[in-house]
Amino acid sequence: MNYRFKTVHTMTDFSEMSNTGFFARHETFCPRYGWLKKGFDGVLSDSDIFNTQDAIEKLGVGKNMVRAIRFWGVAFKIIEVRQSSGQQRLSGPMRATRFGERLLSDKNGWDPFLEDPGTLWMLHWKLFVPPIAATAWSYSVNLKNLGLFSLKELGRALSDCKESVPELSRYSDSSVEKDASCFIRMYAPPGRRFSEEIECPFTQ
Repeated sequence: MNYRFKTVHTMTDFSEMSNTGFFARHETFCPRYGWLKKGFDGVLSDSDIFNTQDAIEKLGVGKNMVRAIRFWGVAFKIIEVRQSSGQQRLSGPMRATRFGERLLSDKNGWDPFLEDPGTLWMLHWKLFVPPIAATAWSYSVNLKNLGLFSLKELGRALSDCKESVPELSRYSDSSVEKDASCFIRMYAPPGRRFSEEIECPFTQ
């Protein structure tokens, strides 16, 4: 069965959007419950935690999940590279952002365990605030002429967008397809063919 999804679109001038983001840096994993808090706490205890040999033990996840936690932490503006060179990066020592501290701090954080549905909306808004790391997400919600789309159609549309931005043309179509798949799984209602991410809060 071919499930289809619908989005609302208002903009197609991709030259005005982020061209310094990334494709497929989530290691095919949608953000999961507890990951942002895990990454935030990890950075507080060790700014270089994502690069240590025992990151798997410290974070309690697999190797690819370590990289995924770092990506989503940066994408949602929970953590950031400690020393910025002006270009967005995902490597090097990290630090908690002011937003991350206000949201996830154990002492007086707004919602450390993401129990309030409003927190998910606020995080989702942060995903689209520059600098944008999750490039495919910004492109997907601004594809004015796509309307209803399947996984294959979304992947093809994102590839076309990617080719129109020289800074992003280095990414392969297979990387873009991984983003298309992750995008759909991140929002597909539980029980749908594409939704295997039962631990992703955004399926709500």
